[in-house]
Amino acid sequence: MNRYIRVVVALALLGVVIAVLGIVGLAAIGGDSLAHAVVTVNDNEVTLAQLHGGSVLLAFVVLIALALVLPLALVVPLLAVAVALAFAFVAIVGTLAFALSPLILLALLVWLIWRIARPARANAS
Repeated sequence: MNRYIRVVVALALLGVVIAVLGIVGLAAIGGDSLAHAVVTVNDNEVTLAQLHGGSVLLAFVVLIALALVLPLALVVPLLAVAVALAFAFVAIVGTLAFALSPLILLALLVWLIWRIARPARANAS
């Protein structure tokens, strides 16, 4: 289980690194590739070519990306794995209880018949 968690965390961190590199790359390129991208907020349209900024804007974008991507990249997959493992455990226990219940009742019945039918022990005192 420990190895599985390390793999999930490593993949999540890889996703965070790729997301940060992509954001940094898009912010560094600027210019023509993003000039036609339009962001609409409350019927106000802003093209990314209108935005200007330097390293402060880049740092702000990276911090926002880390604040949004890190919880989604780490917490959500780990939570999904925990829920899936819990459902699997409940399914296995339920299946075993259903499959073995007649055998448990039969074993209990045989034990009770054996306890009633065996001769009583004589005390050695």
